[in-house]
Amino acid sequence: MQRVFITLLLTALCRFTMAQKADIVIFNKTGFDLDSLMMSKIYIGKLQKDSSLKIYPKNPLELQSGLPIYNISARVDGRVIAPKPLRCAKGIQKNGSGTLLFDIRLYKGEDQWRFYWEKHL
Repeated sequence: MQRVFITLLLTALCRFTMAQKADIVIFNKTGFDLDSLMMSKIYIGKLQKDSSLKIYPKNPLELQSGLPIYNISARVDGRVIAPKPLRCAKGIQKNGSGTLLFDIRLYKGEDQWRFYWEKHL
């Protein structure tokens, strides 16, 4: 019994420590410095305009149509931009390995600003 438990424990440890995880590089293409930047519940902090940052999420990345489904919020020129969460359950894929490159862009409408994702070229 003890031998089985130790074997299961070692297998689980190897599986969790050896598993490849995806990382994400985000590029700030908004034209503004971003302060208090968050991707859903992942706090990032400051991201200068035209700069990039590599993030190592603990969980596999969730993508829809090849783009992250994380909501982006940040402070831009003293204005807090926080979207209303939108999430469709169809077509969500989990990416567990590799490096993915994405741009954060900013849509500036008459009455609202909002962030959106684009694949980095």
